[in-house]
Amino acid sequence: MLAYVAGVRLDSIDAQYAKVYIGYRSHFNFGQQADGVKEMILTDSNGKFLTFSGSVDIGVLNLLYYNGWELVEPNYSTPTWRYYLLKKRSSK
Repeated sequence: MLAYVAGVRLDSIDAQYAKVYIGYRSHFNFGQQADGVKEMILTDSNGKFLTFSGSVDIGVLNLLYYNGWELVEPNYSTPTWRYYLLKKRSSK
């Protein structure tokens, strides 16, 4: 499944690093200009907030990996889990 943030496909973002806050509404921050947290929420192509059942953190990490991002360093905070991500290099 392709994921979006503020209408931009995650696999097309021109950034090396990003961070994601995983929770009820997972936020993806790659340094973009945003008027509020709502513009950082992960959505589908129709702008609908993505929800996950079961293990939310693993679901989000798998989604981000599918969309071209991989985990670099986890940083666990309370009450939300925060993960630092690095964009994958192309396999060319």
